[in-house]
Amino acid sequence: MQVGLIMVTKFLPDVLLGPFFGVIVDRYHRKRLMQIAILSQIFITGILALSIIFGFFSLALLYILTFFLSLGSLLFFPSQRAWLPHIVDKDQLMIANSFFSTSREMANLFGALLGGTIVVFLGVAAAIAFDTLSFVIALFFIQLVAYQPIHKLRTQYKRGLDGLKEIIIDMREGFRWLSVNRTMLWMLILATVGNMALGPINVLMPMWI
Repeated sequence: MQVGLIMVTKFLPDVLLGPFFGVIVDRYHRKRLMQIAILSQIFITGILALSIIFGFFSLALLYILTFFLSLGSLLFFPSQRAWLPHIVDKDQLMIANSFFSTSREMANLFGALLGGTIVVFLGVAAAIAFDTLSFVIALFFIQLVAYQPIHKLRTQYKRGLDGLKEIIIDMREGFRWLSVNRTMLWMLILATVGNMALGPINVLMPMWI
């Protein structure tokens, strides 16, 4: 039951706010959005590590932190993918994407191995603290990348309720474009089905272990 609720809190932001965050990434400074996302993840994982060390950890806290940690990821990864075409030349974009995908898969593989090793020998709190450190290192390297924002006129975007209305309009235009572009629509459907198929595995794996 607890594992299922954690998975729900992990993927709920994608379902509820994915299109909204996509518009945000299109409108604003991608590097700054990545910095905000990384800082939020540093803060959240730091709280989680401290909650275990000082004994105020609870499942309710875990659900809340998981939700907000997923929000950070939901902001970071679209910003990262949208940022790449603006920091490499067009003729190098395919190579950069290949290196990006390879490095991410290697991080998933060796990160899980390293995390499991730290949990076994040093404990859960140490593993989460190491995760916090990894976010700090990532923030440092993001700071080193020179970036000229693509949206020169971004300050002309409206704020408050008017700005929210503009975002909703952009979301509608995005869905309208998707309904016309059948190739992208089918790719999205296949990705959704694939994620749904992996859902039970993600939930049941920790229970079997």
